[in-house]
Amino acid sequence: MARHPAACDTAVACTATVTRTAGADFAEYRDRAVNRLRPIALGLALSLACAPAAQALNIEFNYEYDLSGFFAAGTLERTALEEAGAWYETNLTDSLTAIGDGPGLNDSYTAKFSNPSKFDPVTGQLESLQIDNFSIAADTVRIYVGAVGLEAGTGLNTNTLGVGAPGTPDPDGSLDYQNAMVSRGQGAGGKSLDIYGSMANDFALWGGYLSIDNTGRNWHSDPYTLPTGGQPDLFSVLLHELGHVFGIGTSFSWFNQLNTAQTRFLGPDSVASYGDDVPMQSGGAHWANGTTSLTLDFIANGVEAGLLKETAFDPSLLLGSRKVLTELDVAGLRDVGWTIPVTAVPLPPAGWLCGIALVWVVRARRNVAA
Repeated sequence: MARHPAACDTAVACTATVTRTAGADFAEYRDRAVNRLRPIALGLALSLACAPAAQALNIEFNYEYDLSGFFAAGTLERTALEEAGAWYETNLTDSLTAIGDGPGLNDSYTAKFSNPSKFDPVTGQLESLQIDNFSIAADTVRIYVGAVGLEAGTGLNTNTLGVGAPGTPDPDGSLDYQNAMVSRGQGAGGKSLDIYGSMANDFALWGGYLSIDNTGRNWHSDPYTLPTGGQPDLFSVLLHELGHVFGIGTSFSWFNQLNTAQTRFLGPDSVASYGDDVPMQSGGAHWANGTTSLTLDFIANGVEAGLLKETAFDPSLLLGSRKVLTELDVAGLRDVGWTIPVTAVPLPPAGWLCGIALVWVVRARRNVAA
């Protein structure tokens, strides 16, 4: 689960920083998962009963670790989170099987993730947490959210606005059970090797974590009005970090579609959308800084469809501006393995509520063209 520093004074400094953190931390996440799940790939998958196609995803935002109350009930911050989550709920239509205890005596599931509100004083990383005997309903993911002074973390700095990543699955028991729990019905026949490792071509998750910086930020938190002046836009950051939770720059299926140097993304949907191999920020976790595409319909959030704008999944945010998902961003999600309607469904009008950390680079206006 990579963590990314957010801001750089120069493009060169930013490139060096992202390369160090994204590469090292993803390698750790990859090695942990592969070492744990290598024997699973040898077993046969369970026969899985799939839910009906085109079901909407259900995101359970969990506030247990929101120690500072950043996303407290009734706040604009929670409204922004639910509004950003609503797009993913509406448009990610894969059917995910349930997670829970299996028929075998030792079939049980442990979910591992990072505490979104607390650093480990020894490692300098967000504190590692795990939930034993974890269970979750079909077509549902759980995302633990919180806020903390992110500049205190190793590899992060004062311009880090948010971090997010999927959690790690750790099932015990029979190989069939482990395959089923890891894949959640995704991939070819529900096998873990389709989700983890060098052959991965799909993605599944139980959920993950998302953390927002709360160190004196003058956040623009209203998702229905546009930011002004030097305010960072919370809605933009949440859309971006949720993309990381759902596999952008954090999944095996993503990294398996990069060239060897991790400078170009070769996923077929993304190449078709961009018109060529997509240039990547160093480290391979984001589109290259300044990559543009046509916006989707986020008119309820102040941005109409069809505008040529910077992508949501490049590593930069201009203070006082809003980013929304673009056609290229959606293509990236499809290449990760998500099924998304040909025409992504826009969010309903304002007022409707749904019920690796990676780096967000903050640039001053003078650096927009960098």
